[in-house]
Amino acid sequence: MTTGRVIDEDGHEAEGVLRANGIVSFTIGRLTRHVSIDDFAELGFVWKANRSDDESPATYREPVDSPRVFRVTGEGVA
Repeated sequence: MTTGRVIDEDGHEAEGVLRANGIVSFTIGRLTRHVSIDDFAELGFVWKANRSDDESPATYREPVDSPRVFRVTGEGVA
């Protein structure tokens, strides 16, 4: 998932999430909309991804003793 901003043709902005299947979810007021990224131009929306999402995600760490204990901070995952 990629976070970013949805901008409509009037210049209003809302925070949104672009999912792996190409659907952007964003909330305006109390209404949550789910729109395909392919339909954005037709509907007058623009998608701008946040810059922090350009960084690669942290690599997965192998479990130490059991599948529920990880080496991230020395804490067990419940």
